[in-house]
Amino acid sequence: MPHSHPHRLPYPVRELTLIKTDNQRVNYWAAPDSDTLAGQYQSAWDIPARDMTELYAIVQKWTDQGISADFYRRVIGDASIATTELIEDYLYRVKLGLKSKYYMNQKTSNGMKAVADLAAVAMPAAKAAVSADTTDSDCEACTL
Repeated sequence: MPHSHPHRLPYPVRELTLIKTDNQRVNYWAAPDSDTLAGQYQSAWDIPARDMTELYAIVQKWTDQGISADFYRRVIGDASIATTELIEDYLYRVKLGLKSKYYMNQKTSNGMKAVADLAAVAMPAAKAAVSADTTDSDCEACTL
């Protein structure tokens, strides 16, 4: 019997570098070769929902399960998403055969702290996570 796991999709890059925390662990991530290829990356925030829908529809066509289709939208300041736009996007997804939408990620701020600033704040949490007892033998990601 095949393993049951979420399908991995070709997600776009939201930022060239990210620091994610969950109060116990700190994950640092950087787009591959972003130090030299930064100009070649297209931001997820610049990809229209229709384009993402078409990409996901191609993947969905060859996938027997629902996929985790994420979408991205800037909603900064007093910007908003019109109800008609949400309905049109939904109907387009249905028309192209997507079974569901997973997340509607919203960028709500133009400002980003410098990675060095964030690292300085996150570093104590990272040190605590490293020294914490991580004996959860069922946690595959914990052993990577």
